[in-house]
Amino acid sequence: MGVLLRKIHSFLSIPVISSVLLYHRLHPEEVNFHLYLLPSDCTIEKELELCYRSPGKPQLFSEFYVDHLGSGIRLQIKSKNDATVVWEALVKSGDLRPAATLVSQAPTASPSPPDAPNLLHFVDQHRAQLVARVTSVDAVLDKLHGQVLSEEQYERVRAEPTNPDKMRKLFSFSKSWAWACKDQLYQALKETHPHLIVDLGEK
Repeated sequence: MGVLLRKIHSFLSIPVISSVLLYHRLHPEEVNFHLYLLPSDCTIEKELELCYRSPGKPQLFSEFYVDHLGSGIRLQIKSKNDATVVWEALVKSGDLRPAATLVSQAPTASPSPPDAPNLLHFVDQHRAQLVARVTSVDAVLDKLHGQVLSEEQYERVRAEPTNPDKMRKLFSFSKSWAWACKDQLYQALKETHPHLIVDLGEK
């Protein structure tokens, strides 16, 4: 069918409806995206995994990287003929939540629900107190290293001269974190400074 449609399409302009699948792999230093286009044909719809064919074979996906999402990135697919936008989507940092992180944090999630966007996360609500009162910052960093913080971020926080300076630097990175990443910071603080977290939670 594919060969036949390609032959026909070379003579006639036939619109093809497709589904767009966007997969991502979240790394500390970048986000790796794989984008698949699937024609709406029930015989080929299936769950796809991230894969790479040998250089001699056509790839099943488009691959691109983003080192920092910031407020988000807008993706577009345009028609070759007239550059008309036929598909677009906005991907925000909050949309990218590692499944393993969500599972591991489910039993001990922070007090603020992720489905309430108008509420601040616990660590944001008590930022000033955490900056002033967290004394074992290195122990917190060790729990976040490789999970939330990259090697470079880890070293940059540790290089600060005082504990308050380290916490301020850590919070400078947390501005772009998803809710699940802030949950990990909350859990690290809860494990290393349990009395402080209880005290802040009672206020």
